Amino acid sequence: MRSRWLSVGVIVFTAIFAPAVLYVSPVFDHRPACERGTDWARLHAGELPKSASELAAFPVTIRRSVFSAMSSDAKVRVWREQTAMFARSKTLSETQRAIIRQFNDALVPAVYSLELTAERQAAQDAVNAVVKDAKGIFKGEDAHIFDRLGYGVAPVGSFASHRFQVSEFLRRHGSVAAGMIECNCTFDSDCPPSYICDFIAPCAEVYGCGNGAMIPCDQNCVTQPAGAAVRGPQ
Repeated sequence: MRSRWLSVGVIVFTAIFAPAVLYVSPVFDHRPACERGTDWARLHAGELPKSASELAAFPVTIRRSVFSAMSSDAKVRVWREQTAMFARSKTLSETQRAIIRQFNDALVPAVYSLELTAERQAAQDAVNAVVKDAKGIFKGEDAHIFDRLGYGVAPVGSFASHRFQVSEFLRRHGSVAAGMIECNCTFDSDCPPSYICDFIAPCAEVYGCGNGAMIPCDQNCVTQPAGAAVRGPQ
C-alpha cells in the first residue's frame, strides 16, 4: 500500500512541477540572449511576431534577435505600426506628423538587406537624413520613436514572449549569468538616460540598433561620465 501511495505521489508531483520546470528551463541556458533568441526564431519561424504589439511583448534582450529573423517587409510593417501607435497616443504638431510620414516613406525593405549594395546605402542614408531633421522636433524620450524597437507600443503577449519574460527576469535576479554579455548599443541614443555607448569588453553582436534598428549593435551601455556629450547617429 505504501509503495502504491508513493507512486501516486511521484506522479502527482511530476504532473504539477514538471511543466513549471520546463517553462523556466531557458533560465539555465548560459548563452547570450541574442543566441537564445536567434535559436528560438530559427526553430519557430511560423510563430514570429506578426505585429509591433507582438514583438514588443518580448523582453528587449530577446526582441532584437526576433526582429532580425523577420522578413524585411515585416520589419518595415512593424516600424510603421509603431509610429502609427505613437501618433495616435500623442498630441503632435503637423511638423512632427510630417516627419513621421517621411520616416515611413524612407524606411523601405532595402535598408535591411544583408548585402552591402549601393541601394542599401542610399536607403539607409535617406532614413538617417529624416531622423537628423527630427532632432529638436521630438523632445526627450519621444526622440526614440525612430530608434527603439517597441517604444510606445502596447504589447500583446504570446506563450513564447511570456516564457522569455519570466526566464529573463529570473536571469537578471538570480545567479545564472550568460557566458558573454550581449552587445546592446552602437550609439548613445540606443542607451537609457545617463548611459553612453562604449566598448568595455567583447560582446556578442546582434542586429537592432540605430535608426530603424537597421545596423548591428557592437558595444555596450555604460554609466555616463559627468559632462560627457551624448553621441547619436550622424
